[in-house]
Amino acid sequence: VYNWKPIDDALAAASASGRSSMLRLIAGRFSPSWVPSQVTITCPTCFTGPNPPSSVTMPIPWNPQFVSAWTTFIAAYGARYNGDPRIYAVQMAGGGWQGDMALINWSGWSKLGYSDATLISTWATFIGAYRAAFTATPSALDIGDPLYPSSSGVLQPVLTYARQFGAQVFLQENGLRD
Repeated sequence: VYNWKPIDDALAAASASGRSSMLRLIAGRFSPSWVPSQVTITCPTCFTGPNPPSSVTMPIPWNPQFVSAWTTFIAAYGARYNGDPRIYAVQMAGGGWQGDMALINWSGWSKLGYSDATLISTWATFIGAYRAAFTATPSALDIGDPLYPSSSGVLQPVLTYARQFGAQVFLQENGLRD
C-alpha cells in the first residue's frame, strides 16, 4: 500500500497556483520504508566536497529484490498518475543515490556485484518500466556518469537505450561540471 497523499497534496498546491509539475520520487538516499534493509548499503565516508552528508544509506540498484520492488512501485505510480494533466513529466529515478544516475563515489561497489553491464541492464529495466507505466506522460532522465568523478562505460549505452523512446524521454543535467 502506497501513501499517495503527499504527492496529491503537492500536485493540488502547484495546480492551484497555475503551475504544472515534474514528479521525482527518489529511491536512493530517501528510500521509502518498504525498501527492504537487506538490499541497502550504508557508507559513512563516501562523499567529499562542501557540506557532504555524514553517511548515506541507499538501495543497491541492481539487487534483484530491489529491482522487483521498484518496478512494482513504478507500475502502481503510473497507474495512479499517467496522463494526469497537472504533470508535465516524471523523472526516472531508481538507479542512483538521488534522482539522477549517480552512485555514491565508493570503492566497495564491486564487492556488491557492480559492473558496467549490470548497471546498464538495471537502468534499461527502470527506463522500460517507466515508459510502460507512463505511456501518456513524458519522462526525464537526469544524466551523468554514475561513478563521477571517475568514469564508467554506463552513460552512453543508457542514453542509446533511452533514445529509442524519442520525444517521450528527455534528458536533463542538474549539475554544472566540465
